[in-house]
Formats: sequence, structure tokens, C-alpha cells
Amino acid sequence: MTFFPFSSLRIRLWPLVLLAVLPALYGFRRLNDVEPGACVIGGMSSKEAFAGADWAFARNRAGLGMVAALALGAAWLGRNPLFPRWLKALVNVAKRLDPGDLDARSGMPGGREDLGQLAQDCDKMAAAMQMR
Repeated sequence: MTFFPFSSLRIRLWPLVLLAVLPALYGFRRLNDVEPGACVIGGMSSKEAFAGADWAFARNRAGLGMVAALALGAAWLGRNPLFPRWLKALVNVAKRLDPGDLDARSGMPGGREDLGQLAQDCDKMAAAMQMR
């Protein structure tokens, strides 16, 4: 901290120019009880002032990256390996039904999940078409 007596206009202006040039955070307080026009100016570099916040931001960003990587890994490991096989079976049934092969069935067990219900409905549709 520096003590500047503000007794003339020239001395009053140069600290303001100093504040505009140096990248830092400044604070000042008038000390009228010590000497009329006296002021204390203190400053700290922006890098020092925000070091704690910058560290917390970098730490949180790294933690978020690790959580995202773990979530993607869990989603990849937890995927259903039967899903592509079920889709291929349904596509094959549709391709066989198109030219008129009404004996086409998916052969998949019906279940409560969407693809199981779709396969069961596909087989019912093929059976209904075959009966006509």
C-alpha cells in the first residue's frame, strides 16, 4: 500500500493513469482524519486475486470430464448385445414378407420391452396375412 497526499491536481491524476495501465485490482480509502486529502491505495494482480477461483474451475472441469467418461463407459458396457440381432431379425422378416413369403416369422420371444413387442406384433401380422 502506498500513501499519496492529494494536494495538487497533477498528483491527483497520475494514480488514475496508473490504475488504467496496470492489469490489477485496486482499492482506495480516503484518510481525512489523518491528513485532509490523504488516501491509501492498495492493489493486487488479477492473477493472484483469481488464483483460487481458477484452480477450483480447473478442478471442477476435470471432475466433470471424469464423470462424463465414466457415464459413457457404463452406457457402452451396459448396452444390450441382443439389440442388433433383434433388429436384423425384424428387417429380415420385413424383407421376406415384401415379395409374398407369408411363412416369415422373427422367431423372437415376445417380451415387455419394445423390440420384443414389435417382434410379436410382426409375427401376428404375418400370421393374419397368411390366414387370408
